[in-house]
Amino acid sequence: MIKILLKKELKEFLSPIVINRKTNKPRSRAALFALTALLLLAAAATGASFYFLCMFFSEITLAFGLDWLYFVLVAVLSLMIGVIINVFATFNALFSAKDNDLLISMPLKPSQILSARMISLYLLGTLFTAIVWVPGLIRYWIAGSPSFLSVVFGILLLFVVSAFVLVISCLLGWVVGLITSRLRNKAVFTTILYFLLFGLYYVVYFKMSDILRNLAENIDSFERSMSGYLNPFYLIGKAAAGDVLCMIIIFCLAAAVTAVCIFVLSRSFIKISTSNKGAKKKAYDKEDNSFKKPESALFAKESKRFFGTPIYLFNSGLGVILMIVLAVIVIVKSNDIVAFLHMLDVTVPWLGDGMSVILGVIGMMLISTIAISAPSVSLEGNTLWILKTLPISEKQIFSAKLKLHIMMNTIALIALLAAVAIAFRPELPEMIVLSAFLIIYMLFEAYLGLVTGLTHPVLDWSNETVPVKQSMGVLICMLGGWGIAALVAGLYAVLFISLEINFITPILYLAIWTVIIGLLVLYMEKWLGTKGAKKFREL
Repeated sequence: MIKILLKKELKEFLSPIVINRKTNKPRSRAALFALTALLLLAAAATGASFYFLCMFFSEITLAFGLDWLYFVLVAVLSLMIGVIINVFATFNALFSAKDNDLLISMPLKPSQILSARMISLYLLGTLFTAIVWVPGLIRYWIAGSPSFLSVVFGILLLFVVSAFVLVISCLLGWVVGLITSRLRNKAVFTTILYFLLFGLYYVVYFKMSDILRNLAENIDSFERSMSGYLNPFYLIGKAAAGDVLCMIIIFCLAAAVTAVCIFVLSRSFIKISTSNKGAKKKAYDKEDNSFKKPESALFAKESKRFFGTPIYLFNSGLGVILMIVLAVIVIVKSNDIVAFLHMLDVTVPWLGDGMSVILGVIGMMLISTIAISAPSVSLEGNTLWILKTLPISEKQIFSAKLKLHIMMNTIALIALLAAVAIAFRPELPEMIVLSAFLIIYMLFEAYLGLVTGLTHPVLDWSNETVPVKQSMGVLICMLGGWGIAALVAGLYAVLFISLEINFITPILYLAIWTVIIGLLVLYMEKWLGTKGAKKFREL
């Protein structure tokens, strides 16, 4: 039975990649190859950033012959990244899946349901862990002195570390489930927890240089504090360095804690999955029957879903927070930033002239991280028929989804542009062109998200993680946006730096791109009114 359940979970997980949502048929080999290559490219780019971080780890530890300590740092980083990414996906998959009631009503043991789901979550966690652990291994093989056992154990430990990621994620998800089952507003709690975890990650990330410097200065005391066979990180580090006994101990420990985790979760699975103690009884209120215009009602529905679905709010709206935080940092550190740029301008003469293009490209990459419109169609799920039967037009439905995306982006963009104006004090024409460019690009991302959401819908999901994090529309918007930003930057480098073309100024260059992107926005708007409306009716 576990095999059947696992097959269902894996099929659901891989369906956005394997199935073409336009035809609801398997993708062709060419399309599957192209999509796989794109995903591998994204994973490689992310892994490269962690490789450079591991270079700093190796410089501090391997120089002192502390190979095991190097792997301790890599393991800590792997666990932190894996748990932060996996914890809420774990909660949704285990306790908030829409097919929980159906599965519980069947003659299935909770341990069977949990085992199947935990195996699929383990595979997902292994992918996230590999993005950190594999670059760490490669760096050690290059800069360290690997033995045969350290190479073999290092590879095997990827799966051991992933087991700890799974256990910690499941236990945190279990705690979240116990707490939210007694709360009236679950979304507020889980959203706050999201921001706390990612806030912790960014604090550690920005303090990494200080942490590594303190580690280098106090390497002896840190080594003594980490040593000991009761410390699992010490066991992982020694095992990765080739210690056979530590490898056996950590493997047995991972198997034991996984078994305990399944036992604990299975005993409270039904209670958490079916509990609704915090639900608020709906009292009749005549104000609820007040008339609202269709546009206002649709926008209220979209807003309620966005702010009431933590994984949607956090994954699709994180860019809004990042842009506002970046704006505050730019204003607070404006003097230091300007002084640094003046210093660079001496050695890189084209930097000052092309500052508007550089700021525009940075803004594009930030805007591309905000994917609110992309999963909005897929999130309708099996209630889409309700929306389609209402006496409203497709244009009104599309406008509500676009309006939410544009509104949230506008808040962040205003903050960012205000910070640029205060910190860099650009000339008025430059500021006008830069603002127009980023506004048009923001509209482009909003329309692109809705278009890709219509052409690549994922409606047969059991939890919101699938359309929000795994849908093709979200992937196209983010990676496509970064690709366009790279094109704008690359073409500028060719024209102005390599070929030294002077008759097109950077401001004119941005203005030309504003017109090009604006024409694409007009085309997508027309498409939504014709072919897009037809596709929506056929969903």
